[in-house]
Amino acid sequence: MLQRREACLHARLMTSKPYFSKTADQIASLNADDIKQVLNGIEKNKINTSSRTPQVNALLSQVKAIGGKVMGSAQSRSMLRNQIHGLIFNQGLPSIFLTINPADINSRVALYF
Repeated sequence: MLQRREACLHARLMTSKPYFSKTADQIASLNADDIKQVLNGIEKNKINTSSRTPQVNALLSQVKAIGGKVMGSAQSRSMLRNQIHGLIFNQGLPSIFLTINPADINSRVALYF
């Protein structure tokens, strides 16, 4: 319940940003062929920076930036991983490791990821 409330709060805050309406207009103006071209490049692990798709590339960077606040998304996991790497760099490696094996049915951790 709390996770849902927090996710809705972040979604409401994201849609109230001034660039959200501009981004919505950019999405509406995109061509299906350009999107297919970028998706094919992503599937082949190629970064496409051609002059035909600067709008798609800009939208993808905005999605990655905003997706870090959406719980359970790939970007939020990447953000958490970067925070852990930063803590390890700043504080050093942990000296005690703790492994927790909760039941998947009732665990918030297992349901989150």
